[in-house]
Amino acid sequence: MFPRCCLVLNRVAGVAGSWDPTLSAVTFQCVRWRKQRTDPRAKSKMNYRRIPTPIDPWEHDFLLKKNRHYACITRAMKKMFIEEISRNTLETAEGGSTEERAQKEREEYLQMLKWNDQENARTRLIREERLTEEGRLKEENRLEKMIRMEEEKKQSLEELAERVIQEKEASKSYITLDNVDEVIERVMDNTKDFNFMISKTGDILLPEGTPWESLTARKDPDPAAEEDRPQELTQQL
Repeated sequence: MFPRCCLVLNRVAGVAGSWDPTLSAVTFQCVRWRKQRTDPRAKSKMNYRRIPTPIDPWEHDFLLKKNRHYACITRAMKKMFIEEISRNTLETAEGGSTEERAQKEREEYLQMLKWNDQENARTRLIREERLTEEGRLKEENRLEKMIRMEEEKKQSLEELAERVIQEKEASKSYITLDNVDEVIERVMDNTKDFNFMISKTGDILLPEGTPWESLTARKDPDPAAEEDRPQELTQQL
C-alpha cells in the first residue's frame, strides 16, 4: 500500500512516473498498529489454550532447598564482611592492632572452653546420680512386681487346689457307671409324689403316705390359729 500512496502523491505533485515522494507537505511515519481493548479476539487465537509449563517435583524441591541454602550462605558472608569492615573501622578509630584483639579473643575463647568443660563435668555427675537413682527405683519396681506376681500365682494355685478338693468331695455323690444301678434302685424304692395341693390360706395338703417329711408338719394346722385367722382378716378389712 505504501508504493501506491507514493505514486498518487507524486502525480498530485506533478512528478509522474517517479516512486520517490517529493511532496514536502506530506510526512510518512510508520506506526505499529495496536489492538484496542474493545477489539474481538484474533481468529488465529480463537481456540488457543495455554498449556501450563510442566514442573518436576524433585527439581522444584531441590531448587527450593538449594536457594534457601544459597541465601543463608550469602547472608552469612554479607554479615561477616560487614562485621569485618566495622571492626577495621573501629580499630582505625581507636588505634588498636588486629593482633592484640585476636589474642584477646583467643584468651576469651580458651576461658569459655575451660568453663564449658567444668559445666560438662558438673552436669555429668548430676546425670550419673540421676541415672543411678532411676536404675535403683526401676529395680525396686521390678522386684515388687515379681513378688506381687508370685503372690498372685500362689493365691491362684491355692484357689485351684481348694476347688479341686471341693470337686473331689462333690464327686462322691456323682452318678457314674459304677453306681448307676444302685442309684436307680434307691430312687425306685423312695418314690415321691409331687401331686400336693395348697389351700387359699397357704396350707399344703399332702396325700396319704407322702414321703415329704419336711412338709408333714404343716399338714395339720393348729385349730386355734385357724379360729383366729378370720378375726385377723376381719380386723384388717
